[in-house]
Formats: sequence, C-alpha cells, structure tokens
Amino acid sequence: MEVQQQANQQTQAIQWSEAVNLLDSRRYDEAIELFSSLLGTPYEEEAKAKIELAVNQAANENRRQAANLFVKARKTQDQKDKEELLLESRQLLLDILKKYPGTEIIDKVKPNLKIIEDQIRNIDPALLKQAPKNQQLTAGE
Repeated sequence: MEVQQQANQQTQAIQWSEAVNLLDSRRYDEAIELFSSLLGTPYEEEAKAKIELAVNQAANENRRQAANLFVKARKTQDQKDKEELLLESRQLLLDILKKYPGTEIIDKVKPNLKIIEDQIRNIDPALLKQAPKNQQLTAGE
C-alpha cells in the first residue's frame, strides 16, 4: 500500500511540474486541464490557485488579441477585411465568455463585445445572424 501511495505522489509531482511548465509556456488550456486533474489530491489548493491564474492569463491574452484585431479593423479601408477582423475579434471575446466565465476581466469583456457587435451592425446587421452557432451568444447574455 505504501508503495502505491509513493507512486501516486510521484505521479502527482510529475503532473504538477508538467502543468507549471505548460503555464509558463502560455499553453493555458492544457495547463488548466492538467491542474484540474490534481484536484482532490494534496496539490488541490495550489492547483486551484494556478487554474485561476491560467484562466486570467488566457482571458487577458485573448482580450489583447481581440483588441489588436479591432484596431486593425478600424484602420483598414477594405470592407471585407474589416468584417473578417471584427468577426474574428468578436469570436475571441465570445471564447472568453464561454471558456473562462470566472475570469476577473469578465466585466471588461462584455462591454468590449458590445462595441464590436455595434461596429458589425453598422456594417451589416445580417453578419451577426450569419455567424456560426458557437458565435450566437451576444454581449447581453
């Protein structure tokens, strides 16, 4: 029994180390998954803290990418490029709402999403209705 317990502890230590490396490598979703596998182990409290950190870092990174796309969209004169950039920016923000609903920046993401959706509506209101099913959420939800 003691041998099994030592093996479990060693496996958990390896998982912890791998999860930390994933987090450091900015592979947030993989890190979250691995840290989540450590819930219910002696690493639980530390894993919860790392999950929260990974969620917030991932959400911030996606929000930054969405902002960059939004800025590009505002600067471009090509209507088709503008639409694509705005829709891509919107999708990144929708992904934050779906994948990281507990992030500390959720109250910043919702108004950002509304601004982008307003811009899309100004171009063509039908674009929001044509979005794939996973994009059907709106800022008001």
